[in-house]
Amino acid sequence: MLTALQGAIEKGTDFLLASQESDGSWCADFGFRHGPAQAWTTAWVGNRLPKIFQSAHSNARKFLLSRRQPHPHYGSGWGYNDRVVSDLDSTLEVARFLHGWGDVVVDLNNLRDIQHTDGGFGTYTLADATALCPGKSVEGWVSSHPEIVTNLRKLTTLQANEPGAGDLLGTTEQYILSHVRENGYRNYWYWSPVTAATFAIESGIRLSQLPPLPISTSKSELDWEILHHPLVTAMAIIAITLMNDAKYDAVEKSLIDCLIGSQRIDGSWRALPILGVPYHDSVDPRYVQHINADYKKPLLTTSSVVNALMLFRSKMVA
Repeated sequence: MLTALQGAIEKGTDFLLASQESDGSWCADFGFRHGPAQAWTTAWVGNRLPKIFQSAHSNARKFLLSRRQPHPHYGSGWGYNDRVVSDLDSTLEVARFLHGWGDVVVDLNNLRDIQHTDGGFGTYTLADATALCPGKSVEGWVSSHPEIVTNLRKLTTLQANEPGAGDLLGTTEQYILSHVRENGYRNYWYWSPVTAATFAIESGIRLSQLPPLPISTSKSELDWEILHHPLVTAMAIIAITLMNDAKYDAVEKSLIDCLIGSQRIDGSWRALPILGVPYHDSVDPRYVQHINADYKKPLLTTSSVVNALMLFRSKMVA
């Protein structure tokens, strides 16, 4: 298995490297009216591409630094692309990537000014969401979103020595645990409970406090999307690997085989719907306008699969 695993990682990595634009970005088209994703996808891929590819990382860093915008609450902000306002999810993804270079671009203490009373954070501030959707109710897009909170926790862990970091980790953990107990594993934008569970685990939430994974320990009882949706398969592998529970070992190896067997000739994996876009006035993520995937160039999917395979490889050789 190790030989096949290494081959899949290398082919997937080659696809990502070949997909980088000349300006250093990774650009993915989800069919949104504001155009393709740039800063967000660049940071997403950069956070999952092996660190040994220093030239690709350096070019991505130059691109992201050239797109930074001042923001009254974030310090520096990035949006989905250059045509739209900054959002906290893109900003946090970029900040995590840049932190690897020693660049600190988000002031955690300032973020506490926009923290909601439930301990959560929205994707947009009210001012930014209103600028994006003038004259419309934006209650949904400014409400607390679990995936924003878990992303913030990842950055806060990196910047743990900053003022306010400890308080943020405490209040955001309380928010995630309360949300999961009330709603189960459910994000606002990302369309899968497996993804929600993985984000929570990756953010450092105490595993003993979380409910069981939404993943069966029996191969014959796995949900269709876990077996056939490459990004969800990858998320399941990441969650299982981080949980480090022997009862999932057989399932984990089976899912690795699924990914190795479904890799396409160009080194990528098939993109299936990833993001649900709820109506801007809807707090409930089930009321969606549309569900999208990066069909033309599956960068989020492929980088996530490569990340999962590398994590499993580290477990194998440990």
